[in-house]
Amino acid sequence: MLISSLHNKKILILGYGEEGMDNLLFIKNNITYKSLGVADELPFKEMDAKKKKHLKEGAEKLHLGKDYLSATRGYDVIIKSPGIPVHSLDLKKGQVLTSQSDIFLQNCRGKVLGITGTKGKSTTSVLAHNLLLNAGFSSHLIGNIGTPALSKLQTENDKDVFVYELSSFQLATIKKSPHIAVILNIFTDHLDKHKDFEDYISSKEKITAFQTKKDFLIYNQENEIVKEIAERSSAKKIPFSPFGEREDLPISPEPLHEIGKLFDIGKEDMKKTFSEFRGLPHRREYLGRYKGIDFYNDSAATIPEATIHAIDNLKDVQTLILGGSDKGANLYDLIERIKESEIQNIIIFKGSPEILREKLENSDKIVFTVSNMKEAVQHSFNNTDNYKKCLLSPGFASFNMFRNYKERGELFKEYVRNS
Repeated sequence: MLISSLHNKKILILGYGEEGMDNLLFIKNNITYKSLGVADELPFKEMDAKKKKHLKEGAEKLHLGKDYLSATRGYDVIIKSPGIPVHSLDLKKGQVLTSQSDIFLQNCRGKVLGITGTKGKSTTSVLAHNLLLNAGFSSHLIGNIGTPALSKLQTENDKDVFVYELSSFQLATIKKSPHIAVILNIFTDHLDKHKDFEDYISSKEKITAFQTKKDFLIYNQENEIVKEIAERSSAKKIPFSPFGEREDLPISPEPLHEIGKLFDIGKEDMKKTFSEFRGLPHRREYLGRYKGIDFYNDSAATIPEATIHAIDNLKDVQTLILGGSDKGANLYDLIERIKESEIQNIIIFKGSPEILREKLENSDKIVFTVSNMKEAVQHSFNNTDNYKKCLLSPGFASFNMFRNYKERGELFKEYVRNS
């Protein structure tokens, strides 16, 4: 949505996380509005001090609590946060639904490099940003892994490059695609927030849907869904195959090489970027050797394909910790990959799909079921040999036992280091 179209409207900020707070600040400082409200599922009394302060200073009307979605009826423009499914909204004719990503993409004067994929987008985004910085570009990391986007609209110019990590939720409402789009992969995910898998794919496809022949699409030609999306794209197509992975790098470097070519970045800057990279937390993160065992934290692996990926690229894993809340994924490939691997011990969180335990108990694996992370780590120490590896790579979301994958990973680190 163009900034000029926001003036003199009744505007609702729907969802009040980090992005919602940034939306409120931007509208308050840059838009002449008729009224400005904030709606969020969390009651005011349960918000932290930072959010309370921002609300008191910025919003004219508050719609907080379980009925917050009904507040949309009284506004002309709804700026939706990523965590709220589009299909949960009942908007009337004439109302406009937009988002931070849509507003940024339609108004940004700089060059936008948008990166999406079911897995690997955070690491790829950080490496792309570091690569551009090393090559002397004025690069800014925004989106899921970086700074909220609208804060940059007040100061950016046409020399800036914005590396924008884009989730399916951020892409769902956009009306303009990035100048350079990267699609790493698409697997079944987030079916708890999307209507179905087709809806998820449709949201992902928007990263290229509005591109023209002047734009570029870097895409994984080994992923059939991504390949089909690329065939429908009007952009200049740059395919890559995700080969050449290393144990110390949890993603394929191939899309980074293609990004480097587009920006005419030399091999030395590429080498420097990879050599300086120390990885991101919870993504095949090496914790160290404790009591003779090497521990790896891959808590960000929230789909089966990510766990398969970790097993394929990390050698000498003797103990695997996995499981969590099911989001409708197909588990057959994960179970078969574990069966054929050299992993001996499988530690499964209670509440995981029962088929995991049933199928793996009928193999040559030793299976333990645990009720919490402390138990999982204790079993790891008791059953893993010296100089072998223990890998936390759940393959599922964490909501049956932990707030999110970050809390899950932090607890793993805490119990490993303090045991």
